[in-house]
Amino acid sequence: MSLPEVPGLLTADDLVLTAGTIAEWQLPNGMIPWFPGEHADPWNHVEAAMALAVTGHLDEAEAAYEWLVESQHPSGAWHQFYLADGIEDPKFDG
Repeated sequence: MSLPEVPGLLTADDLVLTAGTIAEWQLPNGMIPWFPGEHADPWNHVEAAMALAVTGHLDEAEAAYEWLVESQHPSGAWHQFYLADGIEDPKFDG
């Protein structure tokens, strides 16, 4: 798989290392927190899931997207912040 690079700034190896760290931090339920033990938000969660997908971590990416489906409110929105065991901030983030 060919990964993009930004000469002098970002190498393919950097991307692989970053995606590996994201995969390590991902919780068994698929949620990707900002840092271990911290909360997650849908926007950054999706960006992290996309990084997993483009670097070949397809099972992890699928688990991340499944977490989104399971966390989505019936209205179609998501809450602003989530913890491993539920909602941290109930405000909606469209």
